[in-house]
Amino acid sequence: MMFASQSTQWLAAVEHVCHHMRLEEQVQHLAFMADTETERPDYNPRAAAASFLAADGLGAFYCNDQGKPVLCGGWQPTLPGVWSSWMVGTDEAWESYWRDVTKGTRWTMDKLMQGGARRLETCVLASRTAAWEWFERHLGMQREGVRREYTPAGEDVFLYSYTRSDWVARLGDDDGQRSR
Repeated sequence: MMFASQSTQWLAAVEHVCHHMRLEEQVQHLAFMADTETERPDYNPRAAAASFLAADGLGAFYCNDQGKPVLCGGWQPTLPGVWSSWMVGTDEAWESYWRDVTKGTRWTMDKLMQGGARRLETCVLASRTAAWEWFERHLGMQREGVRREYTPAGEDVFLYSYTRSDWVARLGDDDGQRSR
């Protein structure tokens, strides 16, 4: 996993992943980008990349064994102590590197908590069962509820969070500074 800000590598990685993004992630991106209930734009990888690159905060990308970006994501501050995530990837990222992606995401979550975050959150279309299973089972996030008819087309969205108390419960008396 490589961390980046507005470097040339970061820009190229986000654009590459958006051009090869998984279909279900394209669907989710479009669900949030629609202007009306009835009109959904066609997926445009350049527009998707521009929307992700406009996000403030931390960004990272993961490359395959040949050095090609297969996943990118980030965390952006929304309120003091609260960070919201985004992540998009290719089919290859989830078929071949999901364990590495999970470990890298957990590591980043720990670093955000060590840095003073109180709450990490994300949302996902309720129809994306594999995604919400990953949030719950592998990242330790809690489903807080459903934002009913949230998208312009009226789709439900699940809201997930990982809080400081979740982090402390997972680590016990270790504050994340000591190795396990």
